Amino acid sequence: MSLKYLLDENLHPIYKRQLIESNPNLVVWKIGEPNSHPLSTLDPEILCW
Repeated sequence: MSLKYLLDENLHPIYKRQLIESNPNLVVWKIGEPNSHPLSTLDPEILCW
């Protein structure tokens, strides 16, 4: 089972890229990307995820 990360929409894209480069088995989504939460999703909804 791989670790899964959901990154904030305001985080610079380099963080996602570096996470994946350091460990290709990680699953990393960013708010606003396809198959993720839409932009401006409220924090309580994300915390329930």
